[in-house]
Amino acid sequence: MPELHTAAVPSRLVTRNEFGALCPERTLSAEERTSVASLLGRAIQADLLPESYCTRSKKEIQSRNHHIYDVLLDDGRVTAVVILTLDFWKHLTKLRTRIGKEYNLLKVGADGAVEVIDIDVRTCAKRAKNATAWGALLKGQDKDTWPLK
Repeated sequence: MPELHTAAVPSRLVTRNEFGALCPERTLSAEERTSVASLLGRAIQADLLPESYCTRSKKEIQSRNHHIYDVLLDDGRVTAVVILTLDFWKHLTKLRTRIGKEYNLLKVGADGAVEVIDIDVRTCAKRAKNATAWGALLKGQDKDTWPLK
């Protein structure tokens, strides 16, 4: 996928794809990727987020994936993540397709519990494409509509 932009952040690069999602293998360290995966796993295990899957039959394909849109780091620790949950369904014989998108904020509370907050779908991707720094999407310009202020 072509990259939109890379922006210098204190000795780190923020690399996004054409849709605004982070490229975790280029952007996050191995420890940070593990921490994000652990946070996502805890949210799925607590039934706060749906689980990823992919199924295929002769007539249809269904899948659900999670994409990382922003990560908020506090002293090298992942404290919040914006996730896109992408649902895809395609009927193979009738060529019908349905795509569902849901943006969520995964936040670690003071007690270590995972909290999931729904984010506005209409503006999240656009904001992500324009965010050039770590946590810029989470600390958006419009303080009334974004969870972290």
